Amino acid sequence: DAAPAQPAEGMDVVMETPFFGDELSRYAPLTADKTGPAVALLHPDDAAGLNLADGATVALGNGDAPATAAVRLHPGLARGVVVVPRLPRFDALPPNLGPCGLRRRETP
Repeated sequence: DAAPAQPAEGMDVVMETPFFGDELSRYAPLTADKTGPAVALLHPDDAAGLNLADGATVALGNGDAPATAAVRLHPGLARGVVVVPRLPRFDALPPNLGPCGLRRRETP
């Protein structure tokens, strides 16, 4: 058995397709109202290692305009993985977030 990934080493990004049926529907303006707030699913141990609680707002990605989402803890999720919805705001995320790629959103 391999040791579980530590959040400091980075996290793999998994895109989950919301309920819509086709690839382009997630870009439709009417669809945005139906999806609700963006949620990032994390294993509770990974969240604890990042000092994040359920409901915390996080910034995902590096750069000038990171995507934001609310943390939801999911004990059935593999360690070292963050699951986000396949929505336009997350399109620029790399397949692996480095150590600074997932962090608590700083409020101005």
